[in-house]
Amino acid sequence: MTELTRDQYQQYHEGYPTIKTLTETLPLPMIDEVSTTVTYYGYAELGTPVGAAKWKIIRVTKASATTPYGVITTDYADGNVNYDNVWSGRTGLSYSR
Repeated sequence: MTELTRDQYQQYHEGYPTIKTLTETLPLPMIDEVSTTVTYYGYAELGTPVGAAKWKIIRVTKASATTPYGVITTDYADGNVNYDNVWSGRTGLSYSR
């Protein structure tokens, strides 16, 4: 097996798309369990300040804290999956699907 140098590798793969999985491009989310029924998940690149409008925020709501198999609703800040929300303002945002 021949080992390629970094330059050879880049030259060989030039022009081909690079595929990355979610775990390769984003760190684990920030998680805020505000109650037994509501949890917020925030996704952003490493180093993103909590006050920057660069977060994708998801609110997960369980129908009941005592029902282990109850209905779980997943809603998105502003009703979309864009990275344009502020993590520190997550509780005051509008959520929908």
